[in-house]
Amino acid sequence: MVSEKIYEIKDTLQSLVVGNMGLHYLVDLGKVSQKSYPKEDRVEENFIHGCTSYAWIKLENDDPIQINTVSDSLIISGILYLLEKAFNGEPKSS
Repeated sequence: MVSEKIYEIKDTLQSLVVGNMGLHYLVDLGKVSQKSYPKEDRVEENFIHGCTSYAWIKLENDDPIQINTVSDSLIISGILYLLEKAFNGEPKSS
């Protein structure tokens, strides 16, 4: 369930309060995201307008939800990766 996944993400981020651990965590997630997003999917159709960084989201499957995301910024890629983690595998009706 999405709400359970969001609570898990929240708990993880709250446990990283020492120094810049949270930022390092997002950067590490961003590196994973950047490696797994195909360059050929970085097209206008998948572009997220309004983001200050270049960012893309692609709906791979409608039900259950499967999205793939990336940004040119490692931190934004990490945040988008958390979005994937929250929603991927969930039924469309969630």
